[in-house]
Amino acid sequence: MGALALALCDRMAADRDAALPDAALIHLSHCRSPTIESLRRVLNLSHSATVRLADRLENAGLAMRSRDSIDRRAIWLRLTPQGERLANERLRKRSASLASVMSDALSPAEQRVFSRLAEKMLLSLTGSRDDLYRICRLCNFEVCDDCPVAAAVSPE
Repeated sequence: MGALALALCDRMAADRDAALPDAALIHLSHCRSPTIESLRRVLNLSHSATVRLADRLENAGLAMRSRDSIDRRAIWLRLTPQGERLANERLRKRSASLASVMSDALSPAEQRVFSRLAEKMLLSLTGSRDDLYRICRLCNFEVCDDCPVAAAVSPE
């Protein structure tokens, strides 16, 4: 199982820029209230490491910062149009890579069985809303219309 997980991660990461993590771009593209703090929690980074990542995104022209009008300590992060395009491109590449592996290795019936088993395993890994954001940090929400991870977390 570990070898499979590692091989899939390697395949999906083969053509990306390691300096700009997919998880940061994708989180900012679909989070309703993307802040430095929300990004820190999703990526499990220190505050200072997250600020440095935000600096890299901003310097690359992929994100912009703004202060919250109510809580002046909170910093909002928004993707620029270029950042949105890159996030969407990375999601498309990840989806194509996974679809290729699934269709090359498994029959349609096996894919359905695998999906059900994967859902059960994801449910067992989900205990909190933070788990939801971490587990689904690279998900394509347009494809995942019945998320088992979100179903495992009670509404807040």
